[in-house]
Amino acid sequence: MGVARLSVMWGHKKDQDKTAETPQPLKDAVREARIEAAERPVGEPVAVQILRPTYLVGTVMLWLLFVLMLTISYCLNSWLPIMLVEAGFDESFAALSPARAASAWLPEPM
Repeated sequence: MGVARLSVMWGHKKDQDKTAETPQPLKDAVREARIEAAERPVGEPVAVQILRPTYLVGTVMLWLLFVLMLTISYCLNSWLPIMLVEAGFDESFAALSPARAASAWLPEPM
């Protein structure tokens, strides 16, 4: 809760004009979501809902992205050290390469 809303609840009249009404687009979106939820069959499993034509493309794309990220993770953790050793790098450097790749987004130490 905002400070202005709390002070109105506590009886401070000067802050009463600071409280804002819910915006109309938000009210419309909530109303549409409630209508859509009311039209859905009761007790339908979520697995069936995400395979409907409305959500099918998004569901398939999300799963493809998930499998792709798993493949990238597997390649980084399993094959990168082997390829670095074959390229002539030291084994200790190659053993830590997955950790270096995973922490590449961390900022430099000060």
